[in-house]
Amino acid sequence: MLAAGAAALQEYAAQKSRAEAGRAHHAAVAQSAKAAVGRLLGVAPEEIAFVASASDGINQVCGAIDFKEGDNVVVNDLEFPSVTLPWLRLKGRGVEVRVVRHRRWDIPTEALLEAIDGRTRLVALSHVSYVTGLRHDVGAVAGRLRERSAGGLLLLDATQSLGVLPVPAGEADFVVSSSYKWVLGTHGLGVLYWNRSRRPDFEPAAVGWYSVENLFAPDRYERFTLKPDAGRFETGYVNFPAIYALGRAVPYLLDVGIDRAAEHALALGDHLVEGLTRLGLAVMSPRERARRGGSVAFAHERAAEIGPALAERHIHVWAGDGRVRASTHVFNDGADVERYLAAVGEIVGAARVTELAAR
Repeated sequence: MLAAGAAALQEYAAQKSRAEAGRAHHAAVAQSAKAAVGRLLGVAPEEIAFVASASDGINQVCGAIDFKEGDNVVVNDLEFPSVTLPWLRLKGRGVEVRVVRHRRWDIPTEALLEAIDGRTRLVALSHVSYVTGLRHDVGAVAGRLRERSAGGLLLLDATQSLGVLPVPAGEADFVVSSSYKWVLGTHGLGVLYWNRSRRPDFEPAAVGWYSVENLFAPDRYERFTLKPDAGRFETGYVNFPAIYALGRAVPYLLDVGIDRAAEHALALGDHLVEGLTRLGLAVMSPRERARRGGSVAFAHERAAEIGPALAERHIHVWAGDGRVRASTHVFNDGADVERYLAAVGEIVGAARVTELAAR
């Protein structure tokens, strides 16, 4: 988290203490943050909503779609659970959930395209897989969906790419993202992009005082009008503290330049792939930059032990579920990668010696 993000939380506290006088400031900060996120995604700020989490955004989209028996949803088995769970609940209504299986940790674009047909109501896809760092060809998937299914929707989860890679938001009908990862924000806030030009009449399943126009209209107990922009997805007060922090973090990344950030992270990723391969480890991530995000993972049966051992050396990664995933961003450099590789070699080597001795 940026030092500027911590200062932003203090700014929120000061404005909250102003009571009613601080409300206008909260609104201004939120609008500024939406403008910054819009620039990061290359979309209009009016198409951005702040929701509770990426999972919340996914469920909002799910709940608003009128699924019919015989429809299908396409996912893959390298997805974060939140990208698949809402659709599993629909199976009892006769909706098929098509799971494209990985092949040695790879999901070829063609495999996704083959799963899409005329009854595909939605494709739920992470731009970058949280498991392996595999980056999908979003344009190809969107093109096939438009070609095969007239009403098919593409829901893109950019949690593992927004802030470190350019995100092809315009190809999707909806984009969701967490804000506590690559965009250097905090927990408790998600981003939802609604592509109004493609889905102008989309109505959320939930409604609240914050999502309607003129909430004090004389006929408010008889009818309501949803906000015309993505604000219709915000049912109640948004997480202003997290928005204050995000409002500092995203401009920082924009100043760095998302293309520069991507080049830097991918170059460090090349270094990781080469080093882990030299150590004889099973690298799960694509070697080609064009198919990889900012993370590089390797498979290991003792991953849950490797993670804490690295943390003892002040090296922080995600480790568990049979893999170790290291992520590089603008605050990392080649020395960090070398230290990580040296530590992994030491830990894995020691584990091998212990295992042999036990035999």
